[in-house]
Formats: sequence, structure tokens, C-alpha cells
Amino acid sequence: MLDGLLTMRFGRMRREWGAMAEGSSLSFNRYAQPFLAVEATFNPVSWFAFSSLTGILEYYNSEGSGSAWNFQNAFSIEQLEFNYKNYLHIDIGSTVVWPKRFELGYIFPINNNFLYQYNIGDYDNMGLFFNIRGQYPGIGALWFSVFADELEVDSISRLFELDRHMFAFQGGLKVVFPWLPFASIRLSYTKIEPYTYTHTRGYAPWLAKDSGNPFETSYTNNGVGIGYYLPPNSDEILFRIETMPVPGTGVHVQYQMIRHGANHGGNSVDGSDYRSELDPDRGSITKHFLHDGAYQWIHVVKAGANHSFADFPLELFGEAGVVYSSYTGFKSGNAANYPNSFGIIVTVGFRLFPRW
Repeated sequence: MLDGLLTMRFGRMRREWGAMAEGSSLSFNRYAQPFLAVEATFNPVSWFAFSSLTGILEYYNSEGSGSAWNFQNAFSIEQLEFNYKNYLHIDIGSTVVWPKRFELGYIFPINNNFLYQYNIGDYDNMGLFFNIRGQYPGIGALWFSVFADELEVDSISRLFELDRHMFAFQGGLKVVFPWLPFASIRLSYTKIEPYTYTHTRGYAPWLAKDSGNPFETSYTNNGVGIGYYLPPNSDEILFRIETMPVPGTGVHVQYQMIRHGANHGGNSVDGSDYRSELDPDRGSITKHFLHDGAYQWIHVVKAGANHSFADFPLELFGEAGVVYSSYTGFKSGNAANYPNSFGIIVTVGFRLFPRW
């Protein structure tokens, strides 16, 4: 539309916004479950773009059971992008998970979600995100991302101490290997603070209190997180090597170390899953990552390949690996609640790309 300045899409598909590397977005990740949405991107000049999306999230909720009555949510996101040639990229935006209703403020593309929610009473699960990436073609890229769910202005100096500060951040580096075809190495660190992506349940004027079902507005769709694929109170070190030895064929090797607060047993850690709800009347509680209960340590090693056919819209892919899990921080006598485990990962599939 408008000679290519405006692009619109409508459908149920996987999407990713604000990603500095594939699968890295803290705000709207490609590993989230797809949902029906309408989106628009306005790109009037080469260095600036504005995008907006609103869609309907799908049941089930984060508990995976119960009535769909208390999980009737929509999702909206808006993003501003700035680019300086091929060297610098910056994007900033806001997200909101909101109980479905005829809410023109969130649906209207150029109305700011963050400012609008204050005008209607702050019932919804609001988030802000910021990403910056510097790169040099043929050498590599360096990036930093942050997603803010809730922050307490009065205690901002204790950002990493208090549960009231719910946010996620990521730093990453990608280096190109010129002596191998389309080869690169990626190293990133991601931290998801406790209670991030969660939201306290409550009632609103359009949902009757006598129903006994307060609405849930966790940052999930179909039981899976919309943001980064790790649950709250987690961190991850990711190391990945990719190359394309022959045209159309990609190969990768990846290692991940993930640490996550246990959400079960006698040494579980508050704020470690999407069902966690920080009591607004409880005050600011301290957090001590790895030292306030049992923590699961997960090591994942996997390798995979994919091949696309030049004369047919088909891609074949496969991946295999191993995963080892253990726990630390539990009290003596609770070992049965936190056993070690070992598993094998195998994925095989194909993708079709119809040409109409």
C-alpha cells in the first residue's frame, strides 16, 4: 500500500519483534505459540519504521486447567525502529496483555499503549522494551536488550535486590568467520528476574466480582510465554556456531546453560513461574538468585542441519542433542523432590512455502 510505504498482514502465524538475533526477543519471541492478529508497518524513509499489532490470545491459561472464563485476553504491541545505514539499529516500544473488550485505545495503532493504560485504571499487564545493536558488515555485531514489566521508582537504586522490580535483559555478541561460508559464532547472556511476565489477578468493571473468577493476564498464549522462552527467575548462557557448507544447507552446533528457580517442593522459590503473583500489599521482598531456595541447572548440547531446495518451496530440518538437569540449594532430606535427570532431544520436520 502507498507505493510500498505501508505493509499490512492478517493471519495466525509465528512472529518475532525486537530480536537482535533469531529467537532472542524479550518482548515477542518466535518461539511463542501463534495467534490470530492484524499488523501494520509504516516505513516512510529508510532509517525509520513504525509497527503495530493487535491479536487475540488463545486458551489454555498458564495453569493449563480450569475454566476459560478467567483467560480471555488480547495482546497489543507497538514499535519504533531507527537505523543508521547498516551500522546501528535501535528499537523501542510497548506491549500489553488485556482482557478482551471493545478497547479502541489499544486497537488504534498510533495511540501509545503505555500512556493509555493509565487513563483506564491500570488493569492490564503492561511492558516496555528497548533494543540497541551496533554492527560492522563482515565483522560482527554487539547488542543489548531490556524488557521492563514493572518497576518501583522509589527504590530504583535496588533494582537487583527487590522483587518489585520485574524485568529481563540480554547482552550478546555475534562474530563472523570470513574463512567459512556464511559462518558465525554467537554468545549471549539472558536474565529474567522473578515475577517478570506475571501479573496479579483482579477484577474490572466489565467482569463481575461475584463470578469468583478473577481474570488472569500473565504474559502467555496457549500456556506458553509470549516473551523469551525462559520462565521467570531464570538465566541462560548460550553459545552457537552456524555455517552453510554448501548452498541451501545450513549446519549449527549449540550449547546452553540454564538456571531456574524451582517451582515445586519444599525449597521452591517465589516468582519462578507464570502463575506467580506478587501481592501488591506485601511490600518489597528481597531476591537472592541461586541463594534463596532450590535451583535447577540445565545443560543442553545439540547439533542440527536444514536444507532448502532451489526449485521447490520445501525446507527439511533436523536436530539432535542431550540434556542434563540437576539441582542445588535444597535442604538435606529433600533430595527426592529434586532428582537429577538425563534426556535425549530429537527433532525432524519440514516446512512448505507456497508460491502464489
